[in-house]
Amino acid sequence: MSPVDRPALRRRPLDATVTAEERQMLVRLMEEAGEVVQAAAKLLRFGFYSTSPEDPRQVTNWNALEGEIADLNRTMAEVRAAERRHRG
Repeated sequence: MSPVDRPALRRRPLDATVTAEERQMLVRLMEEAGEVVQAAAKLLRFGFYSTSPEDPRQVTNWNALEGEIADLNRTMAEVRAAERRHRG
């Protein structure tokens, strides 16, 4: 069965099921995912434990990546809660 044939995907159009607040939450999720990608790319380019000379806190690339993943997980928990509310 193709993804388009699945009943869950044919239920209602996006606008009918996603509230403005949920849309904003999904935008935050996309932003957080982008920040994870950016932190991973920085780690790949400069190494796990290098730091930015412009960062007074001297956070390592590894710690920055962990922080971004934690932010993504928090936002994902909000998305899961919204999905559960839709399921009723």
